[in-house]
Amino acid sequence: MKELTKLQLNRIWKTRGLDPKVGWFYIQFKNKFEEECFIANINSQEAIKDLLNFLDNQKIKEVIFFPEPDFNLNGLPSGIIKTRDLEKFLKENEDKTTNTHIADKNLNWIFTITHEDDFLISGNKKLVKEFVCFFKNAKTTF
Repeated sequence: MKELTKLQLNRIWKTRGLDPKVGWFYIQFKNKFEEECFIANINSQEAIKDLLNFLDNQKIKEVIFFPEPDFNLNGLPSGIIKTRDLEKFLKENEDKTTNTHIADKNLNWIFTITHEDDFLISGNKKLVKEFVCFFKNAKTTF
């Protein structure tokens, strides 16, 4: 993983108009992305497999990983990670005390793993619909 500093992340977030000071970061996604969908009733391991299948299908080779900006009690790293290393990385860095986020490098979409074992995908309508197709065993709410 290529680690990103808080300053580097702030620059990336600002390109999308995201404010890292907003508690529960994903609350602001509704106003910054065209579509969002909550994904529930699926365990973390299955959700990660579905995410990896989506990334592979889209030929995405690297993603950005970051924990909740103002609530990272366990010191999780932030950075750019190769998708082939993502599953192992997520297993080693699972943290149920905060939300974590996975995004493409341009922040065209963000996948949120909540501290309550739910998931959220935010992006444009086409991408969100394609993404949700990979989560066949989950309950989805637009």
